[in-house]
Amino acid sequence: MLDSALWGELIGKVGVDGTPFRVGAATSITPPATGVLLFTIGELENTYSDNSGAFTVLFK
Repeated sequence: MLDSALWGELIGKVGVDGTPFRVGAATSITPPATGVLLFTIGELENTYSDNSGAFTVLFK
């Protein structure tokens, strides 16, 4: 999703066709567009099946 992302780094994008951006830990961001906000982690493509755990994202 984002080639420069670190392994396990939280990544966001707005909409399916949006440009991915780093979210990181304890970061305050303004997304680059309006729409559905999607999250994933920095990981090799098609290797999500062996992952477990959770992230908490707080919106203010």
